Amino acid sequence: MMRRTPVRALILSVLLVAASVAVAGAQEKPRYGGILNWYVYGDPGRLDIHAESPLSVQQAIAGVYSGLLQADPDDPTKIAPDLAERWTASADGKTYTFHLRRGVKWHDGQPFSAADVKVSFDRVLNPSFKSPRCGSMLKPMVASVEVVDPHTVQFNLKFPAAPFIPSMASAWCRIAAKHVLEKHGDLVKPEAQIGTGPFKFKRYERGNVIEW
Repeated sequence: MMRRTPVRALILSVLLVAASVAVAGAQEKPRYGGILNWYVYGDPGRLDIHAESPLSVQQAIAGVYSGLLQADPDDPTKIAPDLAERWTASADGKTYTFHLRRGVKWHDGQPFSAADVKVSFDRVLNPSFKSPRCGSMLKPMVASVEVVDPHTVQFNLKFPAAPFIPSMASAWCRIAAKHVLEKHGDLVKPEAQIGTGPFKFKRYERGNVIEW
């Protein structure tokens, strides 16, 4: 009978441990709720996601807003729907039509519609508005944004542009509420952080804590 070498014994032990962990993991049920704490490298300063570029701003409000599209949570190399449930492109690649989810509401209870999408992108596309992330990506490509109906919005491009859809899925190209922008004029104040994302903005103590 052949004796096991130390290396073979070590490999066998690792495999047994891995198998036992896999079985234990398969038997555990996901636990929802609780509190997740994390540290941001710096105070975000201003909270306007359209007008800022520091990562600290993104970290401060990422869970509050939604975009038309997003990176697929199961495969970040792919693009998935978010506020838009589907989209189509014209044959010449210069017109994209987004069909929006119905029944979506802002965190304050107001209904989400194509008007919010148009106002958000008209804002970042405005030549006089400095939008270092979303605006810098879209301004070279997008000519105009039009509301087709309350649940449909159309983007007219200056030319066929392959980067358009990936840019629309950027975490910086989030949709803001028309009524919030009309009330506050921008998204700087904590009370202006009203989105359609999975988390509601709760409080902001400068230099101390941001809570969703």
